[in-house]
Amino acid sequence: MMNEAGKQRLDALVVGFYRRFAVHSAVTLLVLWALGYWPTMRWAPNHGMAGMLVGTAIALVASWVGTLPVYMTRYRPPLDSISAAMGAIAVRLSVALVLSLVVALSGFFSLPPLLIWVAIAHAAFLVADTTFARALMQAKNA
Repeated sequence: MMNEAGKQRLDALVVGFYRRFAVHSAVTLLVLWALGYWPTMRWAPNHGMAGMLVGTAIALVASWVGTLPVYMTRYRPPLDSISAAMGAIAVRLSVALVLSLVVALSGFFSLPPLLIWVAIAHAAFLVADTTFARALMQAKNA
């Protein structure tokens, strides 16, 4: 079990990890938009950009929600953290699927650009999620 000083040290590290995670997520989002603008406009000039923006936003929300299981087990033993990391994958995918389904059924967006960008962004944000989870687990073991 972790003593109070250890918890305070870990909490301070977690704040730094979340800041870096937020910056990494924002940079990833901007890079996706910059790289995806021209191909999306060429492929679906009328409705593609809305699908790209909403699809990447869905993946971003799923990424942020997916970090919660790892964060919630920050004071627990390392084996619980591994289980939480596996649970984070399921949470992240579930949030992405539910939000995609809701937006797709709304009928406001063209489905191919929306779903393709959800998948691309979901994969891209996995780097930020993995970096955050790994840093938090290493900090717990230090």
